[in-house]
Amino acid sequence: MKKITRNNLEEHLFEYQFSLIGKTIEDAQNDRNWKLKWSFKIDKYKQFHDYSIKTIMRVLKCNRKKAEKAFSLFDVRYGLNIEKNDAIREN
Repeated sequence: MKKITRNNLEEHLFEYQFSLIGKTIEDAQNDRNWKLKWSFKIDKYKQFHDYSIKTIMRVLKCNRKKAEKAFSLFDVRYGLNIEKNDAIREN
């Protein structure tokens, strides 16, 4: 695994997110509708969230609040949806 830096952090988060559902960046490049088709189970989303916050804090050398904000921006723009049945069960 190559070192995670400010320059490749976003790409790394994509790779990690996709790996949780058995997909790759190449799969996304071959399917323009990946954001509409692919989704997480709630436990995988939580895993992605926790990993992302820790990684963002380490790479950007920032506190949790700023890492949460950075993650939220990534998640809104590029994050996968949570499967509807899982979201209902969680509430």
